Amino acid sequence: MSQPAKSVTETSNELTNNLDTCSPEQLVRLLRQTDAQMFSGWREFPGINDAVILDKIAALARAAADILAASPAVAIPASTASEAAQPQAHSTTCAYSTAAAASAYATSRVVLTGSGTSGRMAFFVCRAFNEMMLRAGRAPCFEYLHAGEDPALFLSREAPEDNWQLAQRRLAEIMSRAERIMLVGITCGLSAPFVASQLDYAMQFLDSKVHSVAVLGFNPTERARDAPVEGWHRTVANVIVDMQRRCEQGQRCFILNPVIGPEAVTGSTRMKGGSATKLLLEIVFERAFVQMLDASGSTATHGSEPSLASRHAGTGPPTASDAEEHAQPL
Repeated sequence: MSQPAKSVTETSNELTNNLDTCSPEQLVRLLRQTDAQMFSGWREFPGINDAVILDKIAALARAAADILAASPAVAIPASTASEAAQPQAHSTTCAYSTAAAASAYATSRVVLTGSGTSGRMAFFVCRAFNEMMLRAGRAPCFEYLHAGEDPALFLSREAPEDNWQLAQRRLAEIMSRAERIMLVGITCGLSAPFVASQLDYAMQFLDSKVHSVAVLGFNPTERARDAPVEGWHRTVANVIVDMQRRCEQGQRCFILNPVIGPEAVTGSTRMKGGSATKLLLEIVFERAFVQMLDASGSTATHGSEPSLASRHAGTGPPTASDAEEHAQPL
């Protein structure tokens, strides 16, 4: 199989080489075509609709269902439940309510971590699924980590993105107050040292403190970033190779990496990358949520609202801007 000369997420998309000369109508058509690569794949690489990716989604959902099933039943007063729509500012747990955070937060956690847009998607997804857990009468169990912390939800903060020591300290803090975690690292180009260092740290505790480790990205694994990271003896590529080896050995390591093709605007991974991140995380965790309810024999649902995925039915694939529907004032 031929390989691209460099990271797919940083490559120019041949469909949009002349984007600056297009009419508005032509521009929209080209953006639609580039978005379609999320599902069909780019060149000879698998996209979201390919069987190999669907199998990985199913396996990851089963692993997540184990964590969700460990969340205890909770009785949330109506006044507290109504607060679930308003997350507390500067709360990385996204537990929404001080009362819920203090009394009901599950000891088994799904931790989503990322830098930049990936960290923002982690925030939106945690917020939405914690609300679903509360509405189903279960303790919220989703927690996010963003390289730049809460201020980076609104403004770019690039300095912490390469700080592997800070990344590991922040993950260790979460692990110290949880019985076990599932870690999902989000890095569109398989290139973020902040995320890779946490994956590396978590893999040291597999089958003890860490239930499972997963990475979500959109490059072939052989195109993971192999550049040195200051002060660290590992590269992102080293960590991905280690994850592949562990996966082949049957350990709970998952690499979910459909190759969705270069962005319409070169390197702007907040476009397709953000859309695919949100879509895949919602598919994985909504499937896990349903499996949790089925296993418990519960008829509870997350309210009368349609599922996150079905909200997009008939409207084409969701985009990163769809996250705004979950973005209540902080």
